Amino acid sequence: NSVEKIGNKLPDPSVLFFLMCVGLAILTWLVSLFNVSVKHPGTHQTIHVKNILSHDGSAMIMNDAIKNFSEFPALGLVLAVMIGIGVAEKTGYF
Repeated sequence: NSVEKIGNKLPDPSVLFFLMCVGLAILTWLVSLFNVSVKHPGTHQTIHVKNILSHDGSAMIMNDAIKNFSEFPALGLVLAVMIGIGVAEKTGYF
């Protein structure tokens, strides 16, 4: 019952998604100010945080968007299921 009360107080999922995107953008800006980097455990390459609010960061997001979506393995299955559910709802099967 308490979980439902907390869930009902949350905003719409699209608002939550937008707020998380804004939070991520601010977080990358803050972390990039401190020049934070990590080493990849497999290749031992140093990976630096890129500020997505900068011109280079925005260009990286736009240039890599198609590659990221096309290489995500579950995207095709999820889209097919969502289209099927949408058709089933509109035709009255659900």
